[in-house]
Amino acid sequence: MKSRSPFLVASLALLGLFACASSVPAPIPAPVPSSESPPGYVIHPAPKPPKYISADLFEEFKRKIVHPPKPGSRAQKSDEAELFKLQKERTAADCERAADEVKIDLESFMGESKPILSEAELRELRVAFRQFLNDADYYVQKLKVAFPRDRPFVYLKGIEPCIAKEVTKSYPSGHAAISRLYARILGELIPQEKRRFLELADSFGRDRVLGGVHHPTDILAGKQLGDLVYSKLRKSPEYRKWVKEFFTPKR
Repeated sequence: MKSRSPFLVASLALLGLFACASSVPAPIPAPVPSSESPPGYVIHPAPKPPKYISADLFEEFKRKIVHPPKPGSRAQKSDEAELFKLQKERTAADCERAADEVKIDLESFMGESKPILSEAELRELRVAFRQFLNDADYYVQKLKVAFPRDRPFVYLKGIEPCIAKEVTKSYPSGHAAISRLYARILGELIPQEKRRFLELADSFGRDRVLGGVHHPTDILAGKQLGDLVYSKLRKSPEYRKWVKEFFTPKR
């Protein structure tokens, strides 16, 4: 994967700034205007309702993903210990890699697989993947409302992120959810690379912890959400139609 300079991006929208006390999903908050985003933070536009899956899956997804550890619990202390461990061990090269991964897109995954697809296929995939990102992020944002867990750098003295910070809540990780979903879809389209895609997604998730912006359990919940979205996606007639058309020779 080619190294890219870190930059603020709008692709991984992870809004969720207010706690939801009701079982009824809260409305998606408005995006944070760039003029109000502090320097060094990622800007997040709000997603639109999903295209390929139902917009009524919030309660199911909330029930099925692991919930965040309680303050002071063994799991919470384990999360914190891992954050400090990775911060102590990380190198400048690790931070540069993690900064490059602030934007997760199709090119993040292709690497050696890129020659397998034509430029026309890549263009088609880029368009489709923007929609897949939106459909997953729709639920990421709602779940961040339901689970208003602070980012580690907000409350842990001594945690210093080496990548762009996030203004949104921490749980679940949108990067983990979306990269997992991308890996699942690409593994379906290019099955010989399935294992590598999943390993890359796992690496992207770990680097969010290394970078100091997520807890390990944020990543776990994000991966679970990515799998849940993919399971719904595979049953979608519109998605199955898209897959069929993707493999239909273009004249």
